[in-house]
Amino acid sequence: MFASNELAKEGCGVKAVLHGTFPAWPLSVFLLGCGPLPQSAVEFRAAVKDGAFMTTETSFEVERPWQEVGQTFQEQAEKCLKVNVATASMTNQSYQHIVSRYHPTVVIGSSRAELHIQRKHTSGAIGVRKEPADGHYLVVADASPLDKGRTRIDIFGPAMGSNSLVDAIKSWTAGENLDCPMLE
Repeated sequence: MFASNELAKEGCGVKAVLHGTFPAWPLSVFLLGCGPLPQSAVEFRAAVKDGAFMTTETSFEVERPWQEVGQTFQEQAEKCLKVNVATASMTNQSYQHIVSRYHPTVVIGSSRAELHIQRKHTSGAIGVRKEPADGHYLVVADASPLDKGRTRIDIFGPAMGSNSLVDAIKSWTAGENLDCPMLE
């Protein structure tokens, strides 16, 4: 898909005027990503529910009490998600080395357990928008009781790029595979 002629758009504090024929999808990515980053799990959930770009909500039920799911969140967050991850990529024109710190938070309430996962790039990347102190929200998972032995799971997160993390959370909530995900 190509756009042509002239387009002027102001957003993210930048005014872009483009002339001629150019691929339209990079422009749409630029224009859709202009809102502020969610500063809390509540704002992150709302943004995903409102259709934030490249996000999705997944819901399912597991045959476990929500308290057990919450306990699993606590155990796995400590075991698997309090980590720093270094990634590197190289082409013939560039080299990139990024270090990311993952910060999990588990909240156990009177009728729900939550797992919040934030990621902060501590080196090799430049942030252009204000993010929370512990990094941008990557995934929020909620476990709510349905009845005595069943729990509804709602996972809010990226539509792509964090499959191993989301798959691990799905397994953890079901009490199945408790392996740690490959984080990037």
